Amino acid sequence: MNRDVELQKLVKVTVVTIDGNENQVTVPVVGDEQISVTDIYAKACDCLGLQKTSSKWFSLFCGGETIRRLKPDTFTHSSAKEVSLRKWCFNGRIEANMIKDDPVACHLVYLEAKAAIEKGLLSVTNEQREKLEEYEDPAFKLEKDYILLAQTLEGYFSVLIQNCIITDQEPIESTLQNSYPGSVRVSMEGIILHTEKCSRTFKWTRLKKWTVHNKLSRVAFLHVSPSGEEQTVVVETHQCDYLLSAIIQIVKELQVVNPSESFFYSSMISTNEEGSTSYENVLYRGPCDGVDDEGR
Repeated sequence: MNRDVELQKLVKVTVVTIDGNENQVTVPVVGDEQISVTDIYAKACDCLGLQKTSSKWFSLFCGGETIRRLKPDTFTHSSAKEVSLRKWCFNGRIEANMIKDDPVACHLVYLEAKAAIEKGLLSVTNEQREKLEEYEDPAFKLEKDYILLAQTLEGYFSVLIQNCIITDQEPIESTLQNSYPGSVRVSMEGIILHTEKCSRTFKWTRLKKWTVHNKLSRVAFLHVSPSGEEQTVVVETHQCDYLLSAIIQIVKELQVVNPSESFFYSSMISTNEEGSTSYENVLYRGPCDGVDDEGR
């Protein structure tokens, strides 16, 4: 009886899209002031009018400066603020079908592409900018054409983590040595590390594993060169959770592209004594593929 009464307690959650449009959804409170992420997500997608085939390529996030993905089948506190719904798809073929078949999804993807360009997260030439402005003519707006052009821009299908500290060596006694400010971009091609010193792409087939230490705000990537030499690159960022979510999503999408080439087992995730978690890369193929990483 008590549980029935408890489930009747409702709370309103505001879900924002990239253009600042607010959508209020009402969900039940369960247990100790917890609400279901799945409930918020389903009602937000329904409120926006997203088709079910498209909604699975969107996800909920929370936080302003520090972004955290609200994972399906989990719970968050009923006082959750700054909840947003954003595209969570890095496959060009999937997105092309989505914007063709679902006008609501097309509009949301267009808004995100436009925001990324306006914020300077995607670089465009003068010619491309003129074309994009042409597609935005209020008299005859072409959102799908805008997206298709945006998809050709470098970095479009990726997640950019800025304001990182990057080092080529394992931390010694929790102190980073030879560190450089930079950024990390997670894409279908691999992990792209950029500092004032250099820019490198670590292909997925060369990344043996990554280890996340949330308390220290660090992610360590174990990379194997074509000659078999192992190197650990450590990224320090307050966006650890967001970085890990992007890695996992892109690896999943790459597995969909080549389903027969990789299988994931729960034993590939392990917790270490110091509190970090290591993830073996299901896409790792070792040093024998004969193709060097860019910038190496």
